[in-house]
Amino acid sequence: MTRHPKTPRSRRLASLLCALLCVALTVAVTVHAGLERLGDCAAFPASTAVIDGLRAARSVTPPVGSAGTLRLMNANLLADGRGFDGTDARERFGTLRAVLDCYAPDVVTVQEMSLRWYACLLKDRTDYQLVRPFDTGRHLRMNGILYNPDRLLLLQSGAAPFSAGGDERLRCMVWAQFETKADGARFWVLTTHFSRVYAPTEAQDAAVVETQTNELLAKIDELTADGLPLIAAGDFNARENPRSRAYFAYGRLASRLGDARDRASSLFNGAERSVLGSTGDHVFISGAVRVERFALLSHAFLNEMSDHYPVFADLTVDKASNG
Repeated sequence: MTRHPKTPRSRRLASLLCALLCVALTVAVTVHAGLERLGDCAAFPASTAVIDGLRAARSVTPPVGSAGTLRLMNANLLADGRGFDGTDARERFGTLRAVLDCYAPDVVTVQEMSLRWYACLLKDRTDYQLVRPFDTGRHLRMNGILYNPDRLLLLQSGAAPFSAGGDERLRCMVWAQFETKADGARFWVLTTHFSRVYAPTEAQDAAVVETQTNELLAKIDELTADGLPLIAAGDFNARENPRSRAYFAYGRLASRLGDARDRASSLFNGAERSVLGSTGDHVFISGAVRVERFALLSHAFLNEMSDHYPVFADLTVDKASNG
């Protein structure tokens, strides 16, 4: 067989591909080394108050008993680092670990996941996998979807920043399609973090949130075009109180989808805040999904983890809706 010499163009292409590969490997090694330094989480276990409190709360909100029931949990983790108000995430990770151990959610949608939060989840929670954590191999998306691969099969996923709102790490959407291993039911999960509408800049901020709402609903229409159910959970910074500045966003989402809290057969909350109170964290439902239970984990001992209380919903996806 005659070998033809490489042309200058092919040599340049090979050199470019080699350079790109080297950059990708360098970034991967750098990120891994950085996460190793950031992820010293085992030294910060949950406090006795958290452990005892969760043990008592579990008797009221037990883990899911039915193989066909899906437990989804949403948590704004409160990021640490420059520009955020949270203390070192490593010192708070023990509380999150205890919550995950206690309630065993199948899917966890998170917001404000800083590098320290991510490093702890990566090293400590090997029983969960994270959907699309990085956008280019080096910029961490601060909104994420964790899932239990023993119960769920990841079929496809995607992510996109909003066209308005600033920091694309935070103002973005992440979505994934799953299939339950128990009965083969398929469904979408989407998470996001909307911008906030502040009083001094209400008109400008409201325009940004309006854009984010439009883009979110357009993506939901695209994902549900095949008829699959969808669960959208996150920090929407939009309260259900008509007097709140971003009520317009909540109203559109609740009317287009449906608030899981309003569909739930039973409700639960801790002592610090009622599940019926106004909040910016929501779980919205589209399609044939039955909400068995909705809970706000408003326990005082969970203030050690974040300035947001976790919410969870026990759901049953109608397999017949999969077509």
